[in-house]
Amino acid sequence: IVGFAALLARDAENPEKVREYTRKITASSQHLLGLINDILDMSKIESGKTSLNIAEFSLPELLDELQTMMLPQARAKDQRFEVTTGTGLPEYLLGDKLRLSQVLINLLSNAVKYTGQGGEVRLAVQGLPQNADSRAHLRFTVSDNGFGMSEEYQQVIFDPFTREESTVTRQIQGTGLGMPITRSLVDLMGGTIQVSSRLGKGSVFTVELELPIQEQEADPSFWTDHGVLRIIVADDDEEICQNIVRAMASTPVEVVWETSGEAALQNMQKARSAGRPYDLILLDWKMPAQNGLDTARQIRAEYPEKIPIFLLTAYDWSDIEQEAAGIGIDSLLPKPFFLSSLQEAVRRLRGGQNKLEDVHGLVTGRHILVVDDIEVNQIILVKILSTLGARCDVAGNGQEALELFEQSEGDPFDLILMDVQMPVLDGYSATRAIRAGGRPDARTIPIIAMTANAFDAGMNAHVAKPIQMDKLKAAIRQVMEAHNTSAAGQKI
Repeated sequence: IVGFAALLARDAENPEKVREYTRKITASSQHLLGLINDILDMSKIESGKTSLNIAEFSLPELLDELQTMMLPQARAKDQRFEVTTGTGLPEYLLGDKLRLSQVLINLLSNAVKYTGQGGEVRLAVQGLPQNADSRAHLRFTVSDNGFGMSEEYQQVIFDPFTREESTVTRQIQGTGLGMPITRSLVDLMGGTIQVSSRLGKGSVFTVELELPIQEQEADPSFWTDHGVLRIIVADDDEEICQNIVRAMASTPVEVVWETSGEAALQNMQKARSAGRPYDLILLDWKMPAQNGLDTARQIRAEYPEKIPIFLLTAYDWSDIEQEAAGIGIDSLLPKPFFLSSLQEAVRRLRGGQNKLEDVHGLVTGRHILVVDDIEVNQIILVKILSTLGARCDVAGNGQEALELFEQSEGDPFDLILMDVQMPVLDGYSATRAIRAGGRPDARTIPIIAMTANAFDAGMNAHVAKPIQMDKLKAAIRQVMEAHNTSAAGQKI
């Protein structure tokens, strides 16, 4: 970082060099940040100061977030990345989502790093026989066909600061702390972790955990209220179609499936002729002969009425978002399929929202309060948000933020970005004070914490510092979509 900063000063008049040095400084600083975080994590674990933050979380949401995070990394190495699930998995669990996510990200990131160009990385989640009522017994398996490990190294892989040295691995950055941290977190959650590997043949990491199941009250009128009683699914994988049928079995919805886009179109024509048209269409993106996009394009051309179309995919859909929106696809659904994911997409659709809507559309014209005691952070955040079309006010501590919020009745804020560690009044206290206030929007205004582990104060999401634009955008999209959905529901 120091070296490239010196080169940057020397070549400041050369735009191409400036861009190159900036990219390398960014990569180096991310590596440094990873080193510091690993060392701090290990220090907390060894001192016994690491604790779990137990709360309800959504398994589909966790898998969706992992997919979103890992797909670009795998894609950069032209690798195939897949997430698969067994049947009958609970959708809501009680546990520390952040720590479980950290465990899986460590394993998946290593799998991507230690697998060559064009390789394969998979995450499989399956339910095992329960050892106790109302507790799910889950197995998470991360596998790859990468470089693999020697038997000798597998005996010490979970020891701090150990790395297997070879001509290949020597070129890959690492601290030797990722696996010890992973095992410590699995131990903390009362689970087990095992590794199996062969040099040149890849590796398999298996994590088993028991987590309490959080039963959700079913809304028997949901599908009727939203006008969805007949669905047609087109996917060339019969098992996926059958999984969808099983997942929908507890609902009043009739599910019909076909293994190609052409067959689905023929089925739709027959159903329309019989006076029993479908209310919703689920299309797999990648099918032989005629893919999901082509099928959707044909449906939009042949049917005057706009039947909602959701596109199912296990792949990185960033390249097709614009094309899908142009065709008239209403939402993109991640694989594996979960009932709650479909419900959320239907709820968004009926609330007038589109999953393909860019974060610009959610932020443009919004009034946002940026709360941070460091001026450089304020400048960066305001610049990012202004680029997205937002209007920003700035507060230097939690007390100023509280006062600005209370005085903003004539021009209320739509979102607050709240630093946690600040003088006068910290972010936790400021958030609690805002939530306890008498204003109508006090309990509903989205608040994003700019740190980790900040949900207990009433914050809606968090982004880690230093702020990265893509992660900030993802957090804004998450809270604004949830806020808009909630507001639409209240109006109904």
